[in-house]
Amino acid sequence: MKENKAKKIILILLALICAAVLVYSLYQGLIIYIPQKQEQHRFSELQQIVEQDNKEQNTGSESVTEVENSSMTAKDDESRSNYSGIEVINNDFAGWLRISDTIIDYPVVKPPETDPGILPSPRF
Repeated sequence: MKENKAKKIILILLALICAAVLVYSLYQGLIIYIPQKQEQHRFSELQQIVEQDNKEQNTGSESVTEVENSSMTAKDDESRSNYSGIEVINNDFAGWLRISDTIIDYPVVKPPETDPGILPSPRF
């Protein structure tokens, strides 16, 4: 009788431990998943802004170049005006990197000057 009661207690404790591990795992998964989904949603909004700006700028003209950078010399003003919607949202925006036939289609931002991760330019 005592052995039966001890087995039941052990099984209940194991079930509680398994339930606790499951709840903790779900919690950890959600704190990773939710920010990723929010980031993906914000990125989709940026892509829509860029596509809309590009459609407005390029109606009937040549499509957007595959890689655009704000430091370009010849088309600098034109490429800047293509992304005016994003620059309003984020003034660190530097350009947009798009490579056809790949999934690479991302905004490029310039880091702040005070970022400790940036190494000074080498001097020769």
